[in-house]
Amino acid sequence: MSFRPVTTATINGRRWRIGYGFPGKTKGKVDDGSSDEGLKKIVVLTARCKRSRCLEEVIAHEILHAMAPNLSEDFCTEFGETFDRVLRKMRPADEV
Repeated sequence: MSFRPVTTATINGRRWRIGYGFPGKTKGKVDDGSSDEGLKKIVVLTARCKRSRCLEEVIAHEILHAMAPNLSEDFCTEFGETFDRVLRKMRPADEV
């Protein structure tokens, strides 16, 4: 699956491309997203996140990895989940 860029963001003073595609696998399981420091690219798995609530969680998780690559996977996961939960609670009921 090819990468389809959607937008860009400046992270740590560098321009990153963010879009949909196949982010890869970890321990045989397809990832929801990935960030590549060398390519300055964040990839979100199209099939799982394009139309679901997990988009905000995955984007927050991967941007955090891009900003601070030394942070643990568990820390980034907890941050992404918390960010998504708070956003859903803050939105009016008709937007959820």
